[in-house]
Amino acid sequence: FNSDVQLTILSKSSRQISKDDAVEAQNFDDSQTKDIIENVQSIEDENNCTLVPNAKWKWNDIQLSKMRQRWWSAVRDKQTNDAARVKQYKSMASRRTDELEDDSSTSSDSSSLFSVEDDDPLQPPSLSKPFDEMSIEQSNDTFLDQNYSRVPASVLDLETRCCETAYPLHAVIYLHALQNPFLSDILGDALAPASKPNSEVVMHRLLTLKDQDDVDRWRMEEVGLEEICQISTPSTRIKNLFSSMEEITSMGKELTPLQLAIVLNCPDIVRVLSSGKSTISISSKNESEQDCISLLLACELGHAGCIKALLCSSNIKLDYRARESGNTAYHFCCLGRMASINDDDVMNNDNNVSALDTLMNHTPNSIRKRVLLLTNREGRNLTHIACARGDLLLLKCVIGHLSNVSSQMPWKALIAADRLLGHTPFISAVYAGKCEIIAHLLITRFPSADYSVLFSACPLTIAASNCDTAMAALLFEMGYDLQTTASSDISQIIRYDINRSLLELMLIRCGMDDGEEVDPDNYELIRILVANGANPHKTVSIRNQQKPKTRGDDTIAALDGEEDTPLSVAVMASDFHSIECMLHSYMHALTATQSLRRKDPLLISQPESYFRAVERRETDSIQHSLQCALVKALFLLWQSGDVNIGKCCLVLYRRGVSLSLMSLQWLEKCILANRFVAPSSSWGDSISGYYFEAPLVQYSLPKASFDTAEAINPYANVSAFMCWSHVLLELPWTNRFLFNCKWMRNDTNSDFDCNKLNTIHLRDDEFYLVVENERLLLHKSIISAKSGKLAAAIHFMEAQGHYVEEGKLCVSVDLPLLLAKMLVCHIYHGSICFGLMASPLKRNEQLLELALVAEEYLCPSLLMEVEMRLLETKSNDCFCAYCSGAAMTPKDESTCPIAIEFLERAEQNMGCHPSGVYFYKASRFNASSLISPESAINVLAVAQQLNLSSCSENGCYALKYTTKSHDESVASMEIHVDGDRNAGVLTAPFRACKIVASFTLLRDFKLFMDQANKKDADADDIPMLACRGRNSGVDERCIVLLRACLEELAQNSLRPAKMMMYHIDK
Repeated sequence: FNSDVQLTILSKSSRQISKDDAVEAQNFDDSQTKDIIENVQSIEDENNCTLVPNAKWKWNDIQLSKMRQRWWSAVRDKQTNDAARVKQYKSMASRRTDELEDDSSTSSDSSSLFSVEDDDPLQPPSLSKPFDEMSIEQSNDTFLDQNYSRVPASVLDLETRCCETAYPLHAVIYLHALQNPFLSDILGDALAPASKPNSEVVMHRLLTLKDQDDVDRWRMEEVGLEEICQISTPSTRIKNLFSSMEEITSMGKELTPLQLAIVLNCPDIVRVLSSGKSTISISSKNESEQDCISLLLACELGHAGCIKALLCSSNIKLDYRARESGNTAYHFCCLGRMASINDDDVMNNDNNVSALDTLMNHTPNSIRKRVLLLTNREGRNLTHIACARGDLLLLKCVIGHLSNVSSQMPWKALIAADRLLGHTPFISAVYAGKCEIIAHLLITRFPSADYSVLFSACPLTIAASNCDTAMAALLFEMGYDLQTTASSDISQIIRYDINRSLLELMLIRCGMDDGEEVDPDNYELIRILVANGANPHKTVSIRNQQKPKTRGDDTIAALDGEEDTPLSVAVMASDFHSIECMLHSYMHALTATQSLRRKDPLLISQPESYFRAVERRETDSIQHSLQCALVKALFLLWQSGDVNIGKCCLVLYRRGVSLSLMSLQWLEKCILANRFVAPSSSWGDSISGYYFEAPLVQYSLPKASFDTAEAINPYANVSAFMCWSHVLLELPWTNRFLFNCKWMRNDTNSDFDCNKLNTIHLRDDEFYLVVENERLLLHKSIISAKSGKLAAAIHFMEAQGHYVEEGKLCVSVDLPLLLAKMLVCHIYHGSICFGLMASPLKRNEQLLELALVAEEYLCPSLLMEVEMRLLETKSNDCFCAYCSGAAMTPKDESTCPIAIEFLERAEQNMGCHPSGVYFYKASRFNASSLISPESAINVLAVAQQLNLSSCSENGCYALKYTTKSHDESVASMEIHVDGDRNAGVLTAPFRACKIVASFTLLRDFKLFMDQANKKDADADDIPMLACRGRNSGVDERCIVLLRACLEELAQNSLRPAKMMMYHIDK
């Protein structure tokens, strides 16, 4: 029997009962009564007297009989209670598992243990036989042999099965876990020794009866989980438990018997293994280390019963650290088991709290302060781990134990920064996204707490780095903003943190792969940040040393500057959705801010000019940011051609961004350098516009002059000189008052008589040009001098003999009448002086149509005039030699190679006499009146059509240009191509118009987009350049057009070869 009844100790109550018995015996004879009373009195005088069994005390039969009856009553009651508790445990185990032994065998074993036989030597002896005279019939050896022979067969079978394996202790523990799958710590403590399972009995026998060397070897033996599972098929619970052991950090892949008992949560086995270590023949150092490692494992698993068994049975160093991580047992209680897929999260949290409480209950008060602030190799204390884990119950438990030591201890632990990332526990919770922990820390008021320490590590930036919308919203709800903060130091930190968080989001987008999708919650986070004060146009310091380490740090290395705006970084990320979200949200926030500013009681007395000045500064800042972002987007579009970058450009253009002249120069320099360079304030307006000169030849009729002197110098006497303009006025279908030429309308003498001049040869040169069934009387030599196609038609008709009744040649052309008259007017007068429409857009279309007519009829001078009119702001003026005011230079006095070449080519025409060359000048310092965003696409289309013009092949087209500043005069200067480093010559038509149209589109692309959106997508409104993808949408066509303009900017025809490389300030 395993009885706790003390036979050798007499309590005070027992002694009192003995005294009562003595009183009852006073009827006996006096001598006997006297002896009994003396004996009892001697017993009362000795308190806590220890009685030895079988002592030779003289008791009478009545006393001995009562004592024996009480003793055996207590024994029988104990047996009955033990049997009832064992039966209750068996019924519980049989209901929960199918792996226990059969009820029949268990019942037989129990009856063999607790039944009392008739020949039991421990049966109560006969009452007639004195207790002290009983003869002991059996020796101690005989008694042990009988006990051994009475060991149940199931225990012996289990012992034999375990000893047959190579690791008996592991086998006993594993089979114990299989037979008792639901054995808990509470139930194990409640069970009496009589209810111990067979596996525990076998463990006792192996540790005590086997050879000590074998036992020592079994204790230190490490076995893998796979080998353990080969003993017997594991249950589902053990499979799940073993599968989660891979992430346990406090143990290796192989386990000792003690570690296996801890893993299987067998505190009774742990108690047996730990209590018997005094007989182990190993060094005390190894023994202590094994106990410490086992304690770390029990703490990590959260097995409070195993922790209690270890601490009660062994002398363990509580501040022992793991070799790799430096974690103590207290750290492992907070870390918990990493793999908890098959477990209940709430139960795991309770286990961790229970494990920490158990460990703290066994921690001496003298070292509690030190162990609660211990850090691991990463510098993290218990609050770091609890916050990062997100376990609110565990955090409250840790803070409670810290508060028990000192009221200042919790805050001291909460402001400690780790060595790895510099995170405080508060920041660790933000980094892990544990909103419940953050809310608890901000609500709880700690003594002498300075919350600026928590905010100094930029928690909002970390939340943005993790794209944690819920965390950012929680921080703002808890008062993390500028409005509710009174301290200027904290306000500065929060202001930087809010703007930096928006920049952090964009930096993360830069680091993402092209095919990676963006979480829609990111846009909600952008709206939350902007609504609470984030400004996408504000420059933020990128390389701030006080900023915590975040995901966007990898992208910072690719940035050149020290600071940038979130909008600019979003352009680099090609995230047009984020750009649109930021701009839209900021406009709403800015409108609300301006409205609140005007209603502010402190500012309501300010005049309206004050608010307008503040709003103007805000607008200027926004425009500057948009300009920089657009320049970067256009440069990246030219460099990569990415469609998403193009969409970023379109988003910015839709916001009404218009590139300034300085921004265009900045974009051009970036393209030339093939890298994005920062803008320089020294650029200014050093190159602010272009200055053009077009050479035009003036013809005269020397045969019509009175003397040779006037023929040599036709302008010596205008009244006696006759040029082709005079001939035009004499044609019957012309009216001088319809011409837009001051010379024709005012300066020509009304009494000028052409009959006085010798013009008879002109009558022989007349012919009819038939246009739309209307005859125009013209002169063959004059028309043939400037139009190659009409000259060929005249020769062809002469060969065919197409004459009318007056004997004049008749040539028919397929042209509108107005265009034909404008062509003829240019040939005679050198300028289109009538027929141009007043609307700039209509006039542009008319001139472009004339350019195509000039190309078709081989009239390079008309093509040059059309291009000059498109470049000139005063496109409706007359370009003739009289109205332009330009100096006429004869061939003999000319020094310009271009002028000399044009005069020599003009002399080759029969019947024509070139009297000189004058240069019509045009400047484009401001936007052209004709090349606008609405008409630029048509100019580009015509320029592409004229790219292979015949005029550039035969060398009859030359347009000089240079770059000038505003302060330089352009009216009196002449371009010298050889002496001006900024000058050059364009030998192909419409090169200048093409680059000007590209500049115009890049500056005000929104107007073109608005026009394109109004057109039908199937209409051919964007010819040649933008209709590569006929089935693509408007955005795709706009991106194609932008790329074409950028390519034209990169191959700027107005940039001479010696100006191809600009000086870029480093």
